[in-house]
Amino acid sequence: MPQEIDKQRVTVTREGRLTILSRQLFNSRREALTAYPRTLEGLAFAGAQGEPRTRHDGKWIMDLRYEGLIEEPTEKDDSYQLTGEEREKPIEEFPDRELLKKEFGAYVEGGRLLFPEKLPKSNEIGSILGLDNYKDGAGEVDNPLFNTRSYAQEYQVAVWRLVRRRVPALIEGWVGTVQTRLPSGFAGMGAKADAKWFVRPLRTTKRGNAVEIEVQLKEISKFQAMEAIQKLLKKSQKGRGEGGGLISTGL
Repeated sequence: MPQEIDKQRVTVTREGRLTILSRQLFNSRREALTAYPRTLEGLAFAGAQGEPRTRHDGKWIMDLRYEGLIEEPTEKDDSYQLTGEEREKPIEEFPDRELLKKEFGAYVEGGRLLFPEKLPKSNEIGSILGLDNYKDGAGEVDNPLFNTRSYAQEYQVAVWRLVRRRVPALIEGWVGTVQTRLPSGFAGMGAKADAKWFVRPLRTTKRGNAVEIEVQLKEISKFQAMEAIQKLLKKSQKGRGEGGGLISTGL
């Protein structure tokens, strides 16, 4: 049987996943490959590496790694991240078309929103960018929106990382739904209070007896078409539409 020959080394992640490293001495290479302990203090074997102790006695020293959970973490152990992303939207979906017409001469042709190549040097058109500096002159200036077909729409993405023995059924049920609030751990982080959030497919990794779970929630308040489609898909697949607020779950 193997013998532990050095102090154990322990690491703990922010979310509560444990790793124990144990150096053990085996009587032979075969024993090192087949007789290592499958668990250590409740953690599952996660890998090993080693080498002969000497060239002559046949014994092997192995560094064994065990990963997992001893106690189930709670939401206070989880990590929360809020970031900003952007996506291109057709210029036709700009929320204030009248402002585009007033400031940059936008017009509709064949169902498309277009812009003239030049703007007159007036005291109204182009005032947002200070183009009216030429109001006392004559002629035209280049239109910065000429040939523009899209614009960037910013939105927030919330990422909740947690470690549990298994994926909670409640979280599995959130996937594909539209939620009206974020988990309570995001309080005070600057998330938009009136936003709606689409729950993306989960990212999960199994390590020993623990599952690392990443829940991504994408703000879709400004993407009404995406929200409508997702609600329709969810209703078709599971008979569910918009979800409620994600409050403290006690997971």
